[in-house]
Amino acid sequence: MGRLKFAPRENWAALRDALYHLWSDARFAPAQVLHSLDTDAAVCQLLLDVYWTADEVIVRASVPGVKAEDLEITLRGDQLTVSGSYGPSLRNVTYCVYERPTGRFARTLTLDVPVDAQLAEADLREGVLTIVFPKKRATQSQPVVKVPL
Repeated sequence: MGRLKFAPRENWAALRDALYHLWSDARFAPAQVLHSLDTDAAVCQLLLDVYWTADEVIVRASVPGVKAEDLEITLRGDQLTVSGSYGPSLRNVTYCVYERPTGRFARTLTLDVPVDAQLAEADLREGVLTIVFPKKRATQSQPVVKVPL
C-alpha cells in the first residue's frame, strides 16, 4: 500500500468543499439538526413580505399545506406574531431528499406603522396567508398654542 502524501492546500480545499455540501444539504441544515434534537422547538422559518399602502399594512406569509385552524395570529402593541405548525414528517421511511418543513413555526416582527387591530382581516388561500391591517387615522390635529414666557 502506498503512502499518502500530505498536501495541505488540496486537503483543506476538499474539507471545505465537503463541509459546504454537508451544510447545503437540507437534511443536515442546522434547523433540521436542532429539530431532530427537540421536537417541541420552533425552528421552521416563516417567510414574510410586509408592505403598506396609503390606507393599509399588508403582511403575506408562505404557509404551504397549513390549515387555518393550525395558525395563530396575535398583535400585542406593535408586535405581530404568526405561529402554527406544519404536518409531521413520515415515520419508518428513509428520505432521499428532506426539504419540506415540519413541526412548529413562529415569527414575530414589529409593525412600524400604527394599525387598527380591531379591523384586521386575514385570509388563507393556496398556501399564502394574507393579513390586512387598516392604518390608524391621525387623531384630530391639535391647535398650535403659544406658551407664555
